[in-house]
Amino acid sequence: NRQMDVMASALVENLKDIGIAAEAIPFTAQSDELNGGQFDLGSGNFMIIPTGDPANILGYLTTTNVNNYGHYSNPEYDAIYEELVVTMDTAKRKELIGKLQKIANDDAAVFVGGYFNFNICGGPSVTGVHNPTCDYYWVTADIKPAQ
Repeated sequence: NRQMDVMASALVENLKDIGIAAEAIPFTAQSDELNGGQFDLGSGNFMIIPTGDPANILGYLTTTNVNNYGHYSNPEYDAIYEELVVTMDTAKRKELIGKLQKIANDDAAVFVGGYFNFNICGGPSVTGVHNPTCDYYWVTADIKPAQ
């Protein structure tokens, strides 16, 4: 998925540099290995920017989330998350998000290994291209051949 193969290869090389043998095996989101937790270290990416709400990505770490491939589980985290998803007060949401981030960091539930670069280029033969800041959803009905 995207540049995950490049990041996985770099991680394998970094591990080799410190004496740990590793192999990068590509999985799909539907693979038995990934869903069954049959891996030592899993790498993936998730869309988080389009919602503008940290609750989106924080939900991935709840015990029952289908995308929680590492099977992380913390009852305190789950309870705070359940409170977050029904809380509308901005100050209270900020407080709950901070608590969730602290728990996830303290438990080393996940780590961010990097971000991929993405470029979009256009020439005079195309009009209507807009590159939004929210990932790769730039293909719209507005793109047309230039007249």
